[in-house]
Amino acid sequence: MFHMREARALGALGDAEAIRVFSHALSLHQDGARDSDPRWAWWLDDDEMCIQEARLYSDLRSWHESIRLHSDHLEWVARQAGGALM
Repeated sequence: MFHMREARALGALGDAEAIRVFSHALSLHQDGARDSDPRWAWWLDDDEMCIQEARLYSDLRSWHESIRLHSDHLEWVARQAGGALM
């Protein structure tokens, strides 16, 4: 979670290094939860990581990538809801 927030902060500053930091955060997330992770970090799931990545690209003013990621996420949510959102 720290690296995801670090990436978002770098993105807000317009620093392209944010993409590398976020990629590292995503890699750590995909490794799964650790015993040392705080219990309140339950909300940081694949869904949230998709949203944060899309917002990171918005922070970096990479509009096409941000829109693509938001669209992909919305399609995934619609599939999970049985298409009820579309």
